[in-house]
This record gives sequence, C-alpha cells and structure tokens, in this order.
Amino acid sequence: MIKVNLMENKTSQGQSQEPKNKRNYNKWLVGTLVIFFVIIIIVAFRNNNKLEKNDDGAFFEDYGTKNNVSQQFPVTSESEIVELKSRVDKNLTYDLVNGNPEKYKGEIIQWGAKVFTEPEKDEDGVYFQAYVGGDDRNVAVLYRKSDFQIKEDDYVIIYGVVKGNFDGENAFGAKLEIPMIEAGYIEAGSRNDVVAPASEIIPVNDSVTQNQFTVTLEKVELADDETRFFIKLKNDSQSEVSFYTYDSKLTQGSNQYESESIYDSGMKLPSSILSGSI
Repeated sequence: MIKVNLMENKTSQGQSQEPKNKRNYNKWLVGTLVIFFVIIIIVAFRNNNKLEKNDDGAFFEDYGTKNNVSQQFPVTSESEIVELKSRVDKNLTYDLVNGNPEKYKGEIIQWGAKVFTEPEKDEDGVYFQAYVGGDDRNVAVLYRKSDFQIKEDDYVIIYGVVKGNFDGENAFGAKLEIPMIEAGYIEAGSRNDVVAPASEIIPVNDSVTQNQFTVTLEKVELADDETRFFIKLKNDSQSEVSFYTYDSKLTQGSNQYESESIYDSGMKLPSSILSGSI
C-alpha cells in the first residue's frame, strides 16, 4: 500500500518542501508588504512639510527651529492677524537677526521698513527689498499675495517669519548676505508710524510772534529713538523771512541736546518763507 501525505512532501534529503502555490502566496504577501511600507514612507516624507494644526487649532509649518513652528502665510482673517501679532518676539531686532539669520529661522518678527526697490510680482507672490531704519539695514521680503499693492518708497510694517540668509547681488553687482523674511501680513503706514512710532503725543499749540512772523509749536511726539516737533510758520510781514533749524537746541532741566538729522524723515521746514505764506 502506498501512503500519501497531502500536507508534506519529502525531498530526497528528507527535508520538507512547501507546495508551489504556498511559495507563490508567500512571495505575493512579502511583495505586498514591501509596497505597503514604501507607500507609508513616501506619504510620511511628503507630509513632513505639510501644514498641520497645533493644540491651539492654528495652522503651522515646521521650520526646524527651537519653536518648531511658524504660522501659515499669508494670513487673511482678523483672528489670524491677531494671532500672528501675538506671536511676535519683540526682542528680535534687525541687528540681532542680521548677525545670524540661520539661527533665527522660524522666529516671528515685526519690523518697520521702507521699500527701496520696485517690487517684482508673479503668480506666487510679491518680492522686494526694504530698509529697516537705515540704508545699511537691508532685508529681502517675500509676500505670497500676488495682488498686494506696494511700490518703491512705501513704508510698511512687516509681520513675518525668518527664513534664514538671502544670498544674492544688488543692482551694482555687489554681493548681498541679508535676512530673508516671508511675510504673513503687511500693513502700510507713514514714516513716523513705521520707523519710530510715538510712545507719547503731547499737544502744545503755543506761538511766538516777532515782526509779524509767527512760529507755532503744535505738538511734540516722543518715540524710543527720537523726539519730533511739529512746527507751523506764518509770515504776515511784507518781507521774505529766513528760518533755519540746524542750530536749534533742546533743553530739559539743566541738560541741553543738539538737533540731529533723521534718516529719510520726509519732513523739512522751508528755509525761506515768502510774505503771506504759511
């Protein structure tokens, strides 16, 4: 009698050998698992730079910094703008970031600046360079809002994330190494509001008249780095009057201060005031 074992097939060496269909099944299973894990790896890699919600419900992107997040830009709703402003690190001055832009990647800044190049636009956004308080304090800005209206010489307040160092050339071919900022929100403003916002405004409205020439001090604005005097001149005489500010002095108690020119203030009193002019 021949006994047949349907569950096991012996080789000439006495070792068991799996049926062919089972070997094929195992190969199919292994291949499926390999493909499955490859898909997982690809999805995980692609999702690494996707925006995800944090515990507060806001959207953030990983920039690999100590804070590990930056808000999705640009922001559009009022609540997003308020949240972005609340995340600004007031200690991050231009000078601090400019010393090592890579160190501060992902940090949120608020800088007042003046646009000094004609902005470039494409379908992805607006690109421009700006001075943050002086012509040697250059910053490159990207704003992913292609319909944003901005032009050279505009003053803006930039709320954005530090992207690191920008390497390029200026119009004269000189090498540039400056901070790169991706703006989340940009506000337009006047020179004083942007560069040196007043911490206190003191109304005065006091006048002095000599020989029918009147000088009126309307108000004084105190900012962190400057004091501004708003003066109105009126010439009711029949002659032209010359008026100069270069030798003006400011006294406070026993202290005396000399006047200094303000970078690109846009405010300058005329030196000659014609008869009947204000």
